[in-house]
Amino acid sequence: MRKILFLIFGLILFVSCSKSDRIDHQDKDYIYVWKFNKDDSVLVRYNQPRLVNLKVMGGRHKHHYIRVDFNNNGYYRRCKLPYDGSIDRCEIVRQARNALSEGKPLIGVFREHFYPYHEYIFIKYEN
Repeated sequence: MRKILFLIFGLILFVSCSKSDRIDHQDKDYIYVWKFNKDDSVLVRYNQPRLVNLKVMGGRHKHHYIRVDFNNNGYYRRCKLPYDGSIDRCEIVRQARNALSEGKPLIGVFREHFYPYHEYIFIKYEN
């Protein structure tokens, strides 16, 4: 039993000793982050979040997502809507589905984040 406890304690200690990413500094255009891998570290530059306009057409109420053309090539992929209560998700999906039935894409305003991972967050439709 002691060997098992010692092994579990050793694994927890080993996992907790790995260094996580550390933000070094920021300016108006970039975020500079130190990435650690074993004994090596690299300073990586990420773009600051920005607002982008993308075409929206179609969606689904059950899972609250809309279909967005991220690369402006006519290929629409899913984008989940935020759950924080900042928008009326059902109304957003309804408008996107109406755009699909009419064949005219809507223009959505999204915030594009690059760090800690790349994601798009829906803000509103452009009028």
